[in-house]
Amino acid sequence: NPMNNRYDRFSQLEKDANRFPIGIHIAVRNQLKLAAFLTALQAMAKTSAPNLLTWTTNEWKGMTYVVVAPTQEAGNGFNLRLFYLPAAEGLTLTVNETVMKNAIDRLIAKRAATTAGKPVPDQRPWLGEQMAAFIQPNFLVQLNELDNRGRLSDWMDNRVNNDIAILNEWHRLFPKEDPVTVHQRLWNTTLTCPFGGTYRWNEATLSMESSVFGAANEDYKGPVTPAALAAIASINAGIAFEELPNLITAQPDPNDRNNRRPGEPTTIGLRVRLEIEPATLGINPVIPIIPIP
Repeated sequence: NPMNNRYDRFSQLEKDANRFPIGIHIAVRNQLKLAAFLTALQAMAKTSAPNLLTWTTNEWKGMTYVVVAPTQEAGNGFNLRLFYLPAAEGLTLTVNETVMKNAIDRLIAKRAATTAGKPVPDQRPWLGEQMAAFIQPNFLVQLNELDNRGRLSDWMDNRVNNDIAILNEWHRLFPKEDPVTVHQRLWNTTLTCPFGGTYRWNEATLSMESSVFGAANEDYKGPVTPAALAAIASINAGIAFEELPNLITAQPDPNDRNNRRPGEPTTIGLRVRLEIEPATLGINPVIPIIPIP
């Protein structure tokens, strides 16, 4: 029953919510305003929703972070907790305590390196000033496991089943030819198994099958890692907005009160940078830089 499956997956997500390896760091310029905001937020929560949340503190390597959790009465089995660390460098938030401890370790190492005048250890450059992201493919696999082997597994299973169905039809119509070759000739597309295997004919079952997944509609229990991600070690991306040089500046219009000041640039550029680190040695990284006016 699809509805039961969705309910089971949502229930599993409720139980595993604090396993999500996700963290957010927000840089701040004024620490006093950050302190005032967090204090006001806590006061508002206690006033508008009393007895629903608890605010406690934990300590890791001399640094204190805050834990926001539902009370036993309000939680009703939902154990999601929010961890946040206000610091001079900014505000760090996460739902995973291990992520918070790792963030504190990096912050301590960064402060020690800065004090000693040494480069920050293992510091990856952020590629965008306005938005940046660093992703490793196993992150998607971890999310899929937390989703009780949900959407990613469903997509890969459906892909294999659909491929096997059409390949079986090609085998019926062209019994003397390889079904994969027939499909490539007719549709100019080569069917590839998303699990990284190959499609082959099984004389015992009289059906095509995947060398990894098996026959159609089998209950696959192996690791779920799309083969397309196997060649990628990491993806680093960033977005930055910048003024484009050598453009015609705006001219004041006496009839328009809202027009720009003289000499103000009229166009802002969007610069997107993407770095892909290959997992296989001998492949050069692809680093396209795309300015979009």
